Amino acid sequence: MFTPQLLLLGLAVFLLVIALPTLVSPKAFIKAMKSFTGDKNNVRMAGFFSMIIGLFFLAIQWQFSKDWMVLIPILGWLSVLKGIFFVWYPGLPKEMMKTFKLDKEHTAALYAILMIVMAAGLIYVATEILVMGEVVAG
Repeated sequence: MFTPQLLLLGLAVFLLVIALPTLVSPKAFIKAMKSFTGDKNNVRMAGFFSMIIGLFFLAIQWQFSKDWMVLIPILGWLSVLKGIFFVWYPGLPKEMMKTFKLDKEHTAALYAILMIVMAAGLIYVATEILVMGEVVAG
């Protein structure tokens, strides 16, 4: 059974799997991203996967709450919207790479550091904050 903690930890691992090699070799990341965004079918397939992942998040929790659980529907809706945009506009990631200057090594490394910080935050929320809020049945 999927739990909010498992989803957040899975997303953190996904971010780390992308960020750590990018930090080690930004040139290889840039080359791979240019190759990936150059093929519109790859982008559309990534959009479908993004929508499916977003729907997993929304299946766990779709209501917005007033605690840290609000991360689940926010991340779910963002993932669904990203998937829709990638399916409808497969040239969007290529334009985003140019706009955010991801074709430069130092910018790619900076984004990798940002992803590592985000992954650490997700791990903290999943392991410390959400776990403290659970009620243990006796």
